[in-house]
Amino acid sequence: MIGLMCAGLNKPHTFMPEHVDIFKKITPAISIALQHIRNDDAMKKRQKELKEISTQLVVAQEEERKRISRELHDVMGQTLIGIDMDLANAERDLSQGINKGIETWLSEARSLISEISDNIDTIAMELRPIMLDELGLVPTLRWYIDSYCQRTNINVSLKLEGMDRKLSPEMETHLFRIVQEALTNVVKHAEARKVTISMKCEGLEFLVLIEDDGIGFDMMEIEGRLGQKESNFGILGIRERVLAIDGQLDIYSNLGEGIKLSMTIPL
Repeated sequence: MIGLMCAGLNKPHTFMPEHVDIFKKITPAISIALQHIRNDDAMKKRQKELKEISTQLVVAQEEERKRISRELHDVMGQTLIGIDMDLANAERDLSQGINKGIETWLSEARSLISEISDNIDTIAMELRPIMLDELGLVPTLRWYIDSYCQRTNINVSLKLEGMDRKLSPEMETHLFRIVQEALTNVVKHAEARKVTISMKCEGLEFLVLIEDDGIGFDMMEIEGRLGQKESNFGILGIRERVLAIDGQLDIYSNLGEGIKLSMTIPL
């Protein structure tokens, strides 16, 4: 049912055939009008959601730029200053004919250069893993999860089924970012010890399920905060990526019962 039309007479007699004919003519037009109103309301709601998501994504991009800027300045900058000091000390000792400490200064400089190289690799991998283009989704996910587990001491298990099907580069990128964002949320907010990621190709659909055993949240509260600027749960970013590949995201959570993200994506 999309609507209900009530008709009455202002005189005490029954409807005549001509009345029925009028009803038959106007009810299709009324039903179409009601459906148009419903579609228009749904479209306006969708446009509002997209606007909120776009705003959140801009904020998220700026936060990511700040993070990278801080990392470059604090980590890389300080390390380069250390290299400069080691080389200056080696140059000073060399100019004074002191050969004993030069090897130590140069060894420390080489160690710092190796540290910078590792940091550059880490930043580059977080921005865009090269292996995603060269090896594909599954090896990249395994690498990222191994690295994540070592950094966070959170146990993450990856379950795959029917993954021999070739996915488009765009879909692989979105799927990797979805997992990356979900795991980032876990370490930031969930206080979880275990995460399970399941991926399955089934017919014409790609199914993704990400579950954790963390503190969870109140769904009503989160739904109310999704459009707010201070929302920091990363769900908007995940939702936008799922929508970008025409998928559907369902979120299940209760306080103390962890979070479950269920995604259905058409292939």
